[in-house]
Amino acid sequence: IDTACEIDLSGMSFPVARAACRFILDRLKNNSKNGEEYEDLSFITGTGERYHPGNSPGQQISEEDEKHRGATTLRQYVGDILKQDFDPPLNSSTSGGVVEIKKKEIEKWIEFQ
Repeated sequence: IDTACEIDLSGMSFPVARAACRFILDRLKNNSKNGEEYEDLSFITGTGERYHPGNSPGQQISEEDEKHRGATTLRQYVGDILKQDFDPPLNSSTSGGVVEIKKKEIEKWIEFQ
């Protein structure tokens, strides 16, 4: 899907998904300051298959993956990122395998920046 407002994070490791979330929101912030319109933002994460880093022989496990190993789903992790990595925290909702941030919530966050 990967449109400006629908980003597919499914299959990404936790650190890559985190970097993608931060990049997308930063880009959205910069584009909005240049007058570009935006909508609700949807991160497609999948429905909850637990992410298990290090299942392949010889696969390196990052510190971030180790911290969350077997403890959460990508969907939960993305929701946590939105609350912990951003100031003010971004509230989101989940539906199936999608984490959604409403336009109003994004506007509040951008205004604070």
